[in-house]
Amino acid sequence: KNIDSTNPLAVPWQKPFLALVMSCLKSSEDVAKADVLNSLRIQMAQFLAVPDSERHAEEDEAALFAFEALRLRLNLMGAMFDTLLRNTSLCGEWCVILMQLITSQTVTKRSNYSRLFTMVFDMLLCLLADGRFLNEQPTMPTSDEPGRKAS
Repeated sequence: KNIDSTNPLAVPWQKPFLALVMSCLKSSEDVAKADVLNSLRIQMAQFLAVPDSERHAEEDEAALFAFEALRLRLNLMGAMFDTLLRNTSLCGEWCVILMQLITSQTVTKRSNYSRLFTMVFDMLLCLLADGRFLNEQPTMPTSDEPGRKAS
């Protein structure tokens, strides 16, 4: 049984919603889009904080809603992927979230949500391949900056 083709909650209602959100964000600055991406990231972290047993119960109706909500958030994130790539701190934070989705086995290739796994894996590879956030060096205060004691 493939949940993507038999689930009445699977994507049809998401397309108009995604179009509405994206039309609202179309003329927005990257800052507004980064705020939305950060909010989505926080929601994903909250989803991952749910006990494993509740996230992996695919037959449960609540789990179906949770995975459709996960798909919606990933679709929103994907629609703003260019903004994400320009924001190095968010890029790194999203890599962590996407990796956690895979390593916690929330999304797997062998589940009814194999398309979600593919989406998460592809997004993670794109972020890692871009690698801008990997080149960012932490800044160390110099001796003349406040907050650092002279030795």
